[in-house]
Amino acid sequence: MRPQEYVIIKPETGQTYLDNALAAASKRALARRQHRGMDRVMFAKNTEFDRFSSIRDNLVGALEKLHTSFPSFDRMGEFTLQLFEQDIDVGKVKQSLGAINATTTMLKSLTREHAGMVKEAGSVVEIAGIRSRYIGRVSSILRQSNKHLLFLNEARDALRNLPSVDDELFTVAIAGFPNVGKSTLLSKLTTAKPEIKPYAFTTKGLNVGYFDYRYNQIQCIDTPGTLNRKDPNPIERKADIALKYLAHVVVYVFDPTEGGYTLSDQHELYRRTADLGKPVLVFISKTDIVGGGVGSALLKKYPDSYTDIEALRKAINKAFREEFM
Repeated sequence: MRPQEYVIIKPETGQTYLDNALAAASKRALARRQHRGMDRVMFAKNTEFDRFSSIRDNLVGALEKLHTSFPSFDRMGEFTLQLFEQDIDVGKVKQSLGAINATTTMLKSLTREHAGMVKEAGSVVEIAGIRSRYIGRVSSILRQSNKHLLFLNEARDALRNLPSVDDELFTVAIAGFPNVGKSTLLSKLTTAKPEIKPYAFTTKGLNVGYFDYRYNQIQCIDTPGTLNRKDPNPIERKADIALKYLAHVVVYVFDPTEGGYTLSDQHELYRRTADLGKPVLVFISKTDIVGGGVGSALLKKYPDSYTDIEALRKAINKAFREEFM
């Protein structure tokens, strides 16, 4: 299964839905021809039956398509759901979708009610009055739904901006501070150039790469430096979610050159990462440009760590076998 992208219909304003429905209904009403000898009242009734049913069908159809275009949050993967909830209250989305569903029910009921009034009407003037009241009631119902339509548009934008990673694949999260060599590791670990998933983890987006093992695809994600603060910002919280809910195994990258962060800080971030309870593989980067002393100290502190890409890949493959085979 490849990463899923949500295709959700863009919600319009209530007035836009009404304008479109009235335009379509007018065309349908004008298409009706009065046959010779037909009573004017009967012709007016049939015309309004056409108009009302057209308005109902247009509005109900558009709102039902909007409703069904949203994904089921109950079947959404935990990672995607948790990430979405950082921006949008899922409970409120369900309430708004429920309100749209209720709107379609009211429109159907209102149409039946006013069609019944037209049926009993005794004059063209009376029928015109019923039509005016019907359109007014429809307009009022749609105005009341505007706040829900606006909120659903926000929810749509948030869903469309989620990274389209596959939360059913075996996933490796590459963790560590920025500029410690995570992106380089990702590009070497995966056979292809990493795909850039536009999402606000960093200014460049979320880096995702894939490699195959025994006809299975393994997903690797370069997460930004996280868990390094007790009060993380929104971007850091979202990256933490990737580690907590998406990763099957974490590769923590140490930079022995201390180019941007001291080893003390890196040890502390490693400890916080390990506290997540996920299997952690340690990779020591930049060993070709650092003195033997620092590298040896890290290897001594983390005797099961890796400096070779292929050895790390074999360890990941082993973790995959233990999880899925």
